[in-house]
Amino acid sequence: MAYIHDGSGYAGLGGPGCGPACGCGSCQQQRGALSEFYYEGEGRDQPRLTGWGMGGFNEAPAPATVTRDLRVVVKSYIAPIGGRTGSPYCGGLLNPTADLKLRALALATDAAMSENPLTDAKDKRYRLYSARTFTVTCNGGRIASVAPTPIDADTGTECIPRTSTCLQPPPLIVYGVTAGMTSPTTFQFSWTAKGRPHLGAEPAFQLVCPRTSVFIWHNVSGRIECAGGEPRVAIRLTGSRFPSHRVFVNGVIQPPTVPQGTYNNLWVPAGVSDPTLVR
Repeated sequence: MAYIHDGSGYAGLGGPGCGPACGCGSCQQQRGALSEFYYEGEGRDQPRLTGWGMGGFNEAPAPATVTRDLRVVVKSYIAPIGGRTGSPYCGGLLNPTADLKLRALALATDAAMSENPLTDAKDKRYRLYSARTFTVTCNGGRIASVAPTPIDADTGTECIPRTSTCLQPPPLIVYGVTAGMTSPTTFQFSWTAKGRPHLGAEPAFQLVCPRTSVFIWHNVSGRIECAGGEPRVAIRLTGSRFPSHRVFVNGVIQPPTVPQGTYNNLWVPAGVSDPTLVR
């Protein structure tokens, strides 16, 4: 679980130290003139704070209303494989031909991919891309409202090395979408996205070993709360054992990245309940 902080708070305001027992004229003037304090920023309106106790009146300020956007972006991508191929699912050492085919396909995949996304840009340099923005309004320590956008989904192109030929895989499938208040102070959300290679690329995988696990996937869940008057989000990210998975919040990478396992995981199904998913 990685705790992700977005935005910055503002410093509180303190009184000049003139208490109610003071009988001096200057203090009486301060109490008469400064019983209300507010701040207006330059160029944009800031929350108005009323009833601020300046002379020890102990009046609490009215809750400040703050609205912020939290954009959550998940990318699944193929990092360099190198020698981390594993053994073919259809025999390993008992099937040396499949082992050679697996290593050859890994070399071709490295030549075409070797991805390492450092921004949340929708630039096709990934296998799976899913994103959602939450407009959060905080009123003190409570969530006044959360407005989520529709989920934005995309798949990266599959280009043949040293050519200009690229294939566009089928659209991403997004499911298990949830979003809603779970308490007056907590909003929770989640979704799962899965995608498969272009149908023209699948025969290369089947040539190594027959497989049913054609879909890689990622799942993201999160909890939004208000702390110090600002929205905060805690993220949990999981995904198939191949490839890698990374999450961004407002353009910033949030650890930990989920590293990819060995290449042969693409031939291992998640289970009998859905053999089309990579484990």
